[in-house]
Amino acid sequence: MTKKVLSIIVALALTAILFCLPVAAEDPPDDPILVEETSADPDDGGKISEWAKAEVARAEELDLIPDSLLGADLTKPINRAEFAAVSVKVFEALSEEEATPAEDNPFTDTEDAEVLKAYEVRITNGVAEDTFAPEALLVRQEAATMLARVFKKVSNEEWTLENDSEFPFEDPELDPFTDDAAIADWAKDSVYFMAANEIIKGMGDGTFAPKSNTTREQAIAIALRMVENLEIDE
Repeated sequence: MTKKVLSIIVALALTAILFCLPVAAEDPPDDPILVEETSADPDDGGKISEWAKAEVARAEELDLIPDSLLGADLTKPINRAEFAAVSVKVFEALSEEEATPAEDNPFTDTEDAEVLKAYEVRITNGVAEDTFAPEALLVRQEAATMLARVFKKVSNEEWTLENDSEFPFEDPELDPFTDDAAIADWAKDSVYFMAANEIIKGMGDGTFAPKSNTTREQAIAIALRMVENLEIDE
């Protein structure tokens, strides 16, 4: 046998050994809500991250997923209109009331029924008097604030969107996130309320990343945790 043939055989054998070695499983992240690994699931009709499958399935059981997100790519960032629809679902689940769209639409850039429901129950408003910006993407501190308003709306009859600043959450006495200075003042009590109730967690490095986009599956997971983790006093 020539040296050249022997070299080829050895190379093929080493290649086979390398391909047969098991791949080590990745450790779960500190905050699974931030995982970006995805897999297409034909049963969903859309794309969803592995970490989110159980919570999304549970949310669907509880009717917390709006029609606009059924069968959608849930790994994509969520926009204001879609998040308004999620917020309405949370409001209806916590209040056991059905939301109805506002009869007079104040916005010139959307006629979305779910946006008008959120506006009617006063859990959201526009970015200007006549502008909602439905396609604008939502960041984490905005998501925390909007859903915190839902909780205030359902749990306190005196609360309104206009007097929101008069009803801050009690300080949960958590250690501040390392990027606390980057969290907007108007969002801080909501962010720490959500963190204290394990609804929106921080990043694994101790930050909150208030200006990072929220994905659709993250929004659904947050909605589920709102419904399952919070108690409404009768």
